[in-house]
Amino acid sequence: MPGALPLRTLADLESLVEHLRGSAVESGLRAEPLTVGRGHLTARLPLTEGSRTPDGRLSRLVLGPLADLGVGVAVNSAVVDSAGGPTVELTVAIAGEPDPDAQFLVVESELVSMSSAAGMARCVIRDYLDVVVAHAWGVTAAFPGVADPVGEPPTDRFDPQSVVVEPLAADFSRARVSLDRSMVSSRGNVHGGVLAGIAMTVQDAFQAGSGAHGLTFAVQFLRPAAPQLGHLECHSEFVRRGRTFRTVRTRLLRPDGVVVLEATGTSVISAEAETS
Repeated sequence: MPGALPLRTLADLESLVEHLRGSAVESGLRAEPLTVGRGHLTARLPLTEGSRTPDGRLSRLVLGPLADLGVGVAVNSAVVDSAGGPTVELTVAIAGEPDPDAQFLVVESELVSMSSAAGMARCVIRDYLDVVVAHAWGVTAAFPGVADPVGEPPTDRFDPQSVVVEPLAADFSRARVSLDRSMVSSRGNVHGGVLAGIAMTVQDAFQAGSGAHGLTFAVQFLRPAAPQLGHLECHSEFVRRGRTFRTVRTRLLRPDGVVVLEATGTSVISAEAETS
């Protein structure tokens, strides 16, 4: 089993630490790897005031990057001399919210399968009380080669609170999110976890006030998005709008109308909302 493979050397862990320090998103979130092995990662992420929404929920702009980190490292740690690769698909199942007093989250991930160019991995995210917050699984490309050299820590570091969803329609069925250099991955495009977090945040805004609680969120990454684009437009619509369950499809589009990402989220309506 991948999780039973021996841990890599201390030098491998130190290399990953340096890589994350040089990444705008992971360094902004202060993600800290604890162990790394062939097809395995354990990492910790502190919870700060900016990690939660005003109503106390975990920010989807923290959850998305953390899930993407777990899946991506589990896959690429299994490839000798991996130069990394983009996430192709990512699914997040939300199990609950961190305890209000939780000070950090822990992600544990393991490789499930590996082909010549991509791998599948799964991870679980818990709070400090060992309560499960989310499960995630995904497919990530893995390209052997020379990874980009680690440079100085980025001057622009990602801050979830800086991401603002600007409504273009009163119901948030159309919205806009600005892009900047703090959102980039090591490959120079907007980080896949940030894109997933944006889509989840948009869906929350689209269903605000309905009593909807997210259950699962599945995203397909179709094309890269460079921060130089300036912004992405977000289009959401109901696929199913039942009294108990709802399914929403969201697309993120470049300014030229090309679709970057398609996401489908399923939520349950609280009993209080059903009877109101």
